[in-house]
Amino acid sequence: MVMNQESGADYGLNSMVDPSQLQSSGALDSADPTPSVKVPRYAHALSPTEILKQIAMVVMNQGIWVPPDVMAQVMGSTWRLLNGDQQLQSSVLEALTQREREVALAVAKGASNKVVARELDITERTVKAHLTAIFSKLDIHDRLQLIIKLTGKGTSAGVSDIPSFSTSK
Repeated sequence: MVMNQESGADYGLNSMVDPSQLQSSGALDSADPTPSVKVPRYAHALSPTEILKQIAMVVMNQGIWVPPDVMAQVMGSTWRLLNGDQQLQSSVLEALTQREREVALAVAKGASNKVVARELDITERTVKAHLTAIFSKLDIHDRLQLIIKLTGKGTSAGVSDIPSFSTSK
C-alpha cells in the first residue's frame, strides 16, 4: 500500500491481484496464457471524477470495469489472435473516410484513444468523434465488434447480434 505521508491516506496504488490466485478460485480460465499480468483491484482514490462515475455505472449494472490500458491490451491481443492483418476485410473499410480507416485500424490493433491521438496528431476528442462515426457507419457498438467486423469473424452470426463489452468509447 502507498500512504500519503502528509494525511496518512491509503490510496491503494500498489494493490494488485495476481491472476494465478484468481485461477484457483475459478475466476480465470486455467489456459490463461499470461499468468504474470497484474490486474488492479480498485481505482486510485484521486482518479478523475469521470472515471469514478464510469466505474460506478458499470459496476451498478452488474458489469466488470476494465481500465482503458488493460482493455487496449486485450483488444490488441484479440486482433493478433484472429490474424487481423491477414484477415482484414478491406470491403468493410470502404465505408469509412481515410482518417476513419486509420483510427479504426489503430484501435483494432490495440491502441488507446490517447495513443491514436498522439500517432495521428489529433486530439483525443477527435479520436472519439471518429470512433462514433465508425461505429455508426459499421452498425457496431464497441471495439470488440470492430475487430470482429474487420476480420470477418462475425459474418455467420451477424455482428449486431454480438453483445457489447466496451468500457468506453
